[in-house]
Amino acid sequence: MGHLVKAQNMEAPSGVAELVDPDIDVVVWSRGTLDLRRAVQRDSHAQLFEHGFRAAMRLIVLLAVDTIAVLVVGVGIEALRIGGLLQLADGPLPVGHLNGIQFPVALVASMALVGAYGRGDAWRSGRRRWVAVALGTGLVFWAPLWDAGPAIVGLPYLFIVGAVSAMLAAGRGALGRAIVWSRGRGSWRASAVIVGDAESIRRASRSAVFCHQGGYEATQVVVIPGLTDKPIEVGAELARALVDSQAGAVFIAGPISDDQIRQVVEVSHSYHAELVEISTTLDIDGVSPVPQLISGVRVTAFTRPGLKAHEMLLKRVIDVSATLVGVIIIAPVLLVIGLGVKFSSPGPVFFKQTRVGCGGRTFTLFKFRSMTKHAEAERASLEGESMYSDARLFKIAQDPRITPLGRFLRRSSLDELPQLFNVLRGDMSLVGPRPPTPKEVELYESRHLCRFDVRPGITGPWQSGGRNLITDFEQIVQMEKHYIQNWSLGMDLKILLKTVPAVLRGVGAN
Repeated sequence: MGHLVKAQNMEAPSGVAELVDPDIDVVVWSRGTLDLRRAVQRDSHAQLFEHGFRAAMRLIVLLAVDTIAVLVVGVGIEALRIGGLLQLADGPLPVGHLNGIQFPVALVASMALVGAYGRGDAWRSGRRRWVAVALGTGLVFWAPLWDAGPAIVGLPYLFIVGAVSAMLAAGRGALGRAIVWSRGRGSWRASAVIVGDAESIRRASRSAVFCHQGGYEATQVVVIPGLTDKPIEVGAELARALVDSQAGAVFIAGPISDDQIRQVVEVSHSYHAELVEISTTLDIDGVSPVPQLISGVRVTAFTRPGLKAHEMLLKRVIDVSATLVGVIIIAPVLLVIGLGVKFSSPGPVFFKQTRVGCGGRTFTLFKFRSMTKHAEAERASLEGESMYSDARLFKIAQDPRITPLGRFLRRSSLDELPQLFNVLRGDMSLVGPRPPTPKEVELYESRHLCRFDVRPGITGPWQSGGRNLITDFEQIVQMEKHYIQNWSLGMDLKILLKTVPAVLRGVGAN
């Protein structure tokens, strides 16, 4: 017969290794005493009530936060309109649509439809909020949209969607911080039992789920050996752990046999405990398990890191649209800078350099020339003065090749503006990793090639995070890898907004 470590109290993740004792005989669920089964049944009703209470409280609090956010926006817009300060909503949008009952009801229904009141972190999803607000606003203003047409109602519609989304983000963000604060003080954390082999439990216990500010506290563990051909039954021991700890959740960590899973499911559901499998066997950055159904068989697909095809298309559409508008607006600035470069020092207006972009393909990068005419030929003699110790990065703090006007252009990042034409050509994106030179790429290792999974950007996580203040090449690659694997429109917007003050303050610029 196999062996099983009886459930023991778990005081700290570091103590998991001390729980392993292969000399303790297995306690089979089928041999469980009648008193143990009755204890499970007795406590199960209390657990069911506890889960219902938590779910109700979560829904009530989220509804209150969302309703307040919508009412604040509605009252604010109506007040501005009545005061004559806001003409945007006049005409196509009838008075009272925003501060009546229709908008909160439509928004709540939309939020419920997209799962924004779901368990776990679903309520924190910014994407769900955007979709719900867009849908809820469309439901309320359906008639004006049809009567007046999108051309007239489109701008007020976008304004309201943006205002409500921002207020919801602020409200739910404040709620999230309040939850973290209360959990840090020991409140609103559910006790849990972890079942699995010792190493998997050790890894799981270090997860953010069980951290000081996480949603669960691991109070007991049931440690079993790894996969084996011998029948090892865990039901009775798990039942004792649940009854002793009054835990509301069971986490399965690591691989256990199908028979053991059946026992864990039977006991957990009999106790009305939440049953969750926590991934500890596959810990790869950026890989997301996605449940799927193929020919009636339940499988788990692990999505690979990087932007998907539809995301890359969306990113490209936004790049082209925003860049076209930007180029038209700043055309006079481009002309003035070009004339200044032309007449301030001998040489061409634009500096052209071969860089490596998406897929490892090379392209010609454009900048306003900020150095002397023969700067590239002089680089080899100056490489020993680079502020970076890593040959894959190069910059000199007080570069003698930079012209007086070029120094200003660099500190203000105005020399980067011609890269907008690289964006239009498809060589670059507004946000992404910085494109290196072919000479630098020759020094790369395989793990660094992730930089070429997407189009390079005019700005990116490195620039917004401090530019030359970050001198560790590995750290730069990790920042860009995290960006690629976790891309979203919100992340692009955040990087763009962080880049502006960084440029204005000259942070990390030379």
